[in-house]
Amino acid sequence: MPRNRGRYNPGAREGTGFGKTPSFRTGGKIFAMRMPAGLVLKLPADRCAAMVAAGEAVPLETRGRPMREWVVVARPDPDGWLVLAREARDFVGGR
Repeated sequence: MPRNRGRYNPGAREGTGFGKTPSFRTGGKIFAMRMPAGLVLKLPADRCAAMVAAGEAVPLETRGRPMREWVVVARPDPDGWLVLAREARDFVGGR
């Protein structure tokens, strides 16, 4: 995600999630994290499945189990990541 993130993602707050991993929250809920593997996003399960099927992302796994509403986008693309982060923010913020 680019610097000055709040300017690009109004309503988002920086923090940590899943330990000390840099993350972004809306309404106190994590919607995106930057991990060594790539950008981690919380999106609707069907959207995650479509991204995985298209080869755009892989499921996030914790303790060997895939999380159905979380994906990892490995390819660095700041503009594309920004669009996806906004989509994730809207999904999490609308719950």
